[in-house]
Amino acid sequence: MSSIYVSICSLSDSELIKSIKNCLSQSSGENEIFLGIAHSSKILNKEDILNIGKEIQQIVPKSNFKYYSSTNHMGTGVGRRKAYEMYSGEDYMLQVDCHSLYKKDWDVTLIDQLTRGQRIFGKSVITGYPDSYFYTENGISLRYSWFPAVSYFIDTNISSTQYQDDPSIYNIIPNFNDRVVDDSPGNFELNKKISGGLLFGDQRFAENYDSLIQYDYTLPEEELFMSIELIHQGFKLVTPLEPMPVAHLYYEDINSIGGQREILSTEFLYRDEAKEEIIKYYISNKHKIRQFQEYADVNMEDLFIDGVRGLSNEVELINNFLN
Repeated sequence: MSSIYVSICSLSDSELIKSIKNCLSQSSGENEIFLGIAHSSKILNKEDILNIGKEIQQIVPKSNFKYYSSTNHMGTGVGRRKAYEMYSGEDYMLQVDCHSLYKKDWDVTLIDQLTRGQRIFGKSVITGYPDSYFYTENGISLRYSWFPAVSYFIDTNISSTQYQDDPSIYNIIPNFNDRVVDDSPGNFELNKKISGGLLFGDQRFAENYDSLIQYDYTLPEEELFMSIELIHQGFKLVTPLEPMPVAHLYYEDINSIGGQREILSTEFLYRDEAKEEIIKYYISNKHKIRQFQEYADVNMEDLFIDGVRGLSNEVELINNFLN
């Protein structure tokens, strides 16, 4: 019997309890499942927080629950980091969002996929944007294929559509789109970037959590910088070309029938603060950036140089990066 630590970050999410119950009920029973939940909310209500923690521990006594204030730490990165910190030596770690549902025997499937991927690529993690579940007038509807999507970079230097209102701040991050993988069961594809909603690895991955996420990163730079750190540690980002055992509730799939969940990653995004953190990361991790450029076939150096042009300390930043 193996053990799996499920790392969950929750931002006032109405799907949290449902996801936890489903995670446990759909596991095979062949492996021990431990949960670590880092929970946050915009309004600090100690009684509500205590009740959520008690309810979770009644559902699964082998769980850890930690509250953190999202008014001080904005973005999913800090929550995922705090959930990682409750890891205690399990054989595997699954990073997943709290608005997720699982296929039967998801634990056996992920271990099998990782084992097969490691035979081909060596040191690897399983990742990929999960397919979705969503609500309809008749209740939950599932896309039963649950094929993952892989990320690839495209020829624009705006990091995400949500930043197009302010590209001068965020044009140092490569943009990426996702596409559904081809149906080729048994095969794998190397991904360009991890999905924060589905990341599975063994102890070599889990034991290095402290180097993967820096506090106060916000999407999408959190996922990009985690990818850079994993590549630096020698991991391959592997996506199985077959159905994945986790489905995700995406923001665009939510309607009033199914309730709401908080979307703090867009509402609480840093602006100037995030840019400073991104620039600091580039300057401090030049060797890692170059390793990742080769792996992902993306030119982050040119994006950085273009992105800092016009800043008062432009020359200093460029020199610090190039030297």
